[in-house]
Amino acid sequence: MSSTNTSTKRQWIAEQAREHPERVFTTLRRFIDLEWMQEAYRLTRKDGAAGIDGVTAAD
Repeated sequence: MSSTNTSTKRQWIAEQAREHPERVFTTLRRFIDLEWMQEAYRLTRKDGAAGIDGVTAAD
């Protein structure tokens, strides 16, 4: 998956949330896959604070 495809999926989710505020997203599983996770990691700041689990990017 290209970052363009991931971006398109994010845009679609954002549009749905904006246009249908009453809509409940019970699962986003059909959108989130390995490529999505890799792109999310690539876009995440690596010099930020540890996550809620205490794990840093270096860990």
